[in-house]
Amino acid sequence: PLIVERLQNYTGDRLNFGLAAEQAKSEGYKMEMVIVGDDCALPPPRGIAGRRGLAGTILVHKVAGAAADAGLSLAEVAAEAKHASEVVGTMGVALSVCTLPGQVTSDRLGPKQMELGLGIVRLNLVSYYSH
Repeated sequence: PLIVERLQNYTGDRLNFGLAAEQAKSEGYKMEMVIVGDDCALPPPRGIAGRRGLAGTILVHKVAGAAADAGLSLAEVAAEAKHASEVVGTMGVALSVCTLPGQVTSDRLGPKQMELGLGIVRLNLVSYYSH
């Protein structure tokens, strides 16, 4: 099988999925990895870490799936996903705070306030294509 690995730009994801990709390659799988860093809430970082991966990862996954469904090669699917990851941008916004069951609700945000630049619930998706 051919595998396109799409992950969010977090150090742990890059490390663990990078190791998994190397192991899969050593077992004969053809692999490509696309790292998505679509958070546009903050200015571009000056270091090597890059922007965080947020909800734009879902759009990148859809582009990769459509490319694979159209019969493109593994390299072409990865190139389409990489291009999508370079042009998508998202920003987290919250109109209320997270409330855990059994805990007191925070009053940190008032009724006419919102918070910008939040993260996202983590999703790690690996797509398997049989083209």
